[in-house]
Amino acid sequence: MHAHNPFEGPVFVVSKYGTKQLVLKQHTFNRHVCREEVTYWRCSQFAVLRCRARIKTKGNTLTVLNSEHNHEVITKARKYGSLKAAAAAAAAANNSPTIAASKVNLSNTGESITYGKASYSLSAVDRAGVVTTVNIAP
Repeated sequence: MHAHNPFEGPVFVVSKYGTKQLVLKQHTFNRHVCREEVTYWRCSQFAVLRCRARIKTKGNTLTVLNSEHNHEVITKARKYGSLKAAAAAAAAANNSPTIAASKVNLSNTGESITYGKASYSLSAVDRAGVVTTVNIAP
């Protein structure tokens, strides 16, 4: 995976295959759909683990659409065949074809991060409609 400070804001990288990726809180997201100024990103584990975590970027604003991952942070490549073995072990343990994993939250759904070169601001709207903004300097 990509080495960076987990307390930093979003980091844009290029994968070993040449695709654009976004790294946020140690989770990697692949560019999924681009429409005009809006880009939708989905967890890099979507195809393998069906992880539903999603992010939207528009200009310099990042919005977490779904913050829940169905897996831990992936720090190294899996060995060939390990998913099949894990699925078989899980099925034998509880007659379920799914792989059990704990959930990891990026941040609360609906929060937005505005980012730039020097600082980041995190904004959230509560149920009463009050906007709270926190500025984070590098």
